[in-house]
Amino acid sequence: MAAIYERLVTLGSAAKMISFGDLSVGDRVQSRDDSRATVRFLGTVPGATPEGDWVGLEWDEDGRGKHDGSAKGTRFFQCPPGRGSFVRAETVIKAPRTFQVRRGVVACSV
Repeated sequence: MAAIYERLVTLGSAAKMISFGDLSVGDRVQSRDDSRATVRFLGTVPGATPEGDWVGLEWDEDGRGKHDGSAKGTRFFQCPPGRGSFVRAETVIKAPRTFQVRRGVVACSV
């Protein structure tokens, strides 16, 4: 039932794609398919293709990710197995306001 109350609400214009510089570790984001995650890592991942900056995510849903925060034997962040992914910043969105119900308390963060 809590999932019914947890909603990402965008005020004003629609949520927009973000760039790497717009993100910080700990930010809450959502994918194009409405899956939600927390940013756990920002930086380069040696051996990743294409080269460049990657965003390490810990997904809210079990099995949504591919790993536990490590890639090719190097740990970049810690999360449960099957909840970690590395994505490009352009593939996630960050809405300006989130409303959530947690343990019966309504919280609003801007």
